Amino acid sequence: CKYGYLIPANIHAAAALERILVLNDRVWHMDLIQTKVSKLLKEIEDGINKFGIVEVEGERIYAYEVDGFGGVLADFDDANVPSLLSVPLLG
Repeated sequence: CKYGYLIPANIHAAAALERILVLNDRVWHMDLIQTKVSKLLKEIEDGINKFGIVEVEGERIYAYEVDGFGGVLADFDDANVPSLLSVPLLG
């Protein structure tokens, strides 16, 4: 991890948090889980939208890694999971 924030991992984490919210709605019905998970999910999604989507050759794409200060690795993907290619599968 060169820049510190792996966008595919954050997308995967957001998808997992969405699934937790579904479980909470269907099974647990705990207000604290709803509140904390919703807050964390929003923070992750805001970060992905603010820093993880970059423009390359006139197209907006997901970067692989970012640092939040303008450092971006956009011309790379990993063969392992999580990766940009695994986003449709994982969330």
